[in-house]
Amino acid sequence: MTEHPPPFVIALTQRLRDDLLAARKARDAPRVTVLRTTIAAIENAEAPPADGPAWPPQVGLSTDHARLELTEAQVRSIVEQERAEREHDADDLVAVGQDERAAELRAEAEILRSYLEVG
Repeated sequence: MTEHPPPFVIALTQRLRDDLLAARKARDAPRVTVLRTTIAAIENAEAPPADGPAWPPQVGLSTDHARLELTEAQVRSIVEQERAEREHDADDLVAVGQDERAAELRAEAEILRSYLEVG
């Protein structure tokens, strides 16, 4: 019997998806971008390792595998890494005079900060 992801993980991933849909409908491009990349980072972390039992793929065998179930700490870490990366990149951009793009990245980092404060 497999364990289910912690309630925080389920709630956060669903909130990210719901907010992505709302951002798309509102044509909020910066929010869409940050939510898409964060969802993708979480999904990449859930992917089973490529060197598992079905690698290399063989003809006639199913390549579907169960996703890895992340803990709350792992999901928080992914969101924090995405946030920190934007902050770091913003600092680098300020250093080369790209203040406008740096402000955009800081706004994206703030969006992600709001997801870390939940729960």
